[in-house]
Amino acid sequence: MKGFIISIMAFVALALTGCFNHRYINGDLDGQWQIMEIELADGVVEKPAQTYYCINFHTVNLTAVGASSAPGNMQYDKDASTLSMQFPYSKDGDLRRWGISGSEVVFDIRELKRDRLVLQNDEATITCRKF
Repeated sequence: MKGFIISIMAFVALALTGCFNHRYINGDLDGQWQIMEIELADGVVEKPAQTYYCINFHTVNLTAVGASSAPGNMQYDKDASTLSMQFPYSKDGDLRRWGISGSEVVFDIRELKRDRLVLQNDEATITCRKF
């Protein structure tokens, strides 16, 4: 009986360890990021209220108070410092409030720290804080 209990405890410990290993596969990038500022290529600066990028595993969900969320697929290339997102259920122009003009976008990651994220492409520079 004692061997059975030890076996069960070992199995539970291994199962929990496996789950924790996959929890943050993107390091500091995973989590909920509040958009603090969007600087467009033409120099216009926007400060959207309560607008977020929610990143986890290979998905991104764009959320904002008073708006429908926009789920998407995400690829993070740590070596190249790029973030690619595809939003199959969104049309061009739907994601403007998040600084995205089309249904696909690639950002260069200019800064990624535990509590700060700066994304940039030809259209915008987006500054976020971990929320």
